[in-house]
Amino acid sequence: MALPDDPHEFPRAIVRVFKFCALLAVQILFALIATAILESPLQRIFHPGSIATLLWREWIYSVVIGFGLGFMIQRTWPNSAAKWVWLLPALWFGFGAVNALGHGAMFSQITGTACENGFGDPRCKGWFLFTIPLLRAASYSAGAYLVTSAGHRAHPTKPTLPSREQ
Repeated sequence: MALPDDPHEFPRAIVRVFKFCALLAVQILFALIATAILESPLQRIFHPGSIATLLWREWIYSVVIGFGLGFMIQRTWPNSAAKWVWLLPALWFGFGAVNALGHGAMFSQITGTACENGFGDPRCKGWFLFTIPLLRAASYSAGAYLVTSAGHRAHPTKPTLPSREQ
């Protein structure tokens, strides 16, 4: 990024960067925490009989609720940061994947199948720490991207009446 020619423009650029970073942090927290909050009443309704069913339930809830949140938030509070919510959780997931490589059975840790022996298994914790945040954030970003790509504006312009001048 080149420095602007106008010295008064430079502070505005810094403010825009800080504003974007703050919005991104808020959106990430919202994607991760609000999804979990909205999931909790649904988890009380559906009680899975096996760990595999519980994993599927978590995958589905994370994707559907995350997508819906991203879609609704972008419609009501449009900003460019919502489309980039996936980025930091993806880096966090990459860190978890590299860490899982050192402990073996990376695929089972990432997909959650390592939880078949129970949630106390150390390899199962990687799924909750790394995969679920990525699922929620990527779904949130996909919902926000869908609104943006459809060209939705939060505050549409008022329709103008035809003029009476002839």
